Amino acid sequence: MTTADKAVDILTALNDLEPVDLDELKFSVIVDADTSNTRGRGFWPFAKGEIIINDGHGGREPFGEGRKPNKWDVAEESFDTLAEAMACRAKVLASEWPRSYAS
Repeated sequence: MTTADKAVDILTALNDLEPVDLDELKFSVIVDADTSNTRGRGFWPFAKGEIIINDGHGGREPFGEGRKPNKWDVAEESFDTLAEAMACRAKVLASEWPRSYAS
């Protein structure tokens, strides 16, 4: 078994044994939250700068809790590579990423 085959097997197991289309998965960074809302959730259930794997912009996490960013009051940026997502995350955590919600 190759490392790539093992990685696909792990992802399939994490996805409740459903096949995973690796070409569809994106690395999304939680870049902002609407903190002006009356619900007072802020970034919850996400964290500022958190990198999640999902099935594209606004998509649901196929693994773990199955959170869907566009269901919550958060903004995300999606990338094809982890390196791009990590660069975005660094800017978000350093407050160098432009806000997606009005201040």
